[in-house]
Amino acid sequence: MQRAQPPLVKGHPYVASYRTGSPSLPGGSVTGRVYRDSAGRSRLDIDSGTGQEVQFIDDPATGTFFVIDSSNKSYERDSHEPIDIGWIFPNAAPIFTEEHLVILGLDCVRVRLRAPRGAPEPGDVGEAWVSKQYGILMKQRSSQDWNWEITEIQFREPGPGTFDVPAGYRESR
Repeated sequence: MQRAQPPLVKGHPYVASYRTGSPSLPGGSVTGRVYRDSAGRSRLDIDSGTGQEVQFIDDPATGTFFVIDSSNKSYERDSHEPIDIGWIFPNAAPIFTEEHLVILGLDCVRVRLRAPRGAPEPGDVGEAWVSKQYGILMKQRSSQDWNWEITEIQFREPGPGTFDVPAGYRESR
């Protein structure tokens, strides 16, 4: 299962650490960081624990998306039309509930994730806990033993250069 994607949020910057787990991952889990600045740019860093690090940077103002491969010192660039359609839950139909839980100081609402219409196996496929106020996915789990959770969060602007491709990296196609 892919993790939920929040809506475009401006004015609520943060820097957070996360952990995701699945029996199919090396060592069972992966850690990383996620960033968002006041302009709504976002970055997701994945540290596989095997020496391979990948960063995903999305700049909705310019419609540019980067995939940066630190182990090969290369990156790919893609353009997209920025859209803001709210929360996106890949391969699931979200049902926002009235259940609330405070996670790391944030009021979060539970989202039941149901199999989309026509799926071979109908029913619940997982759940997510999201901060609607800040547009942050705090926790998500699937019925296939996959999970994601923010383990630490600081509400501040990410450092300068966080959303830049490192100098000396080559563009690959």
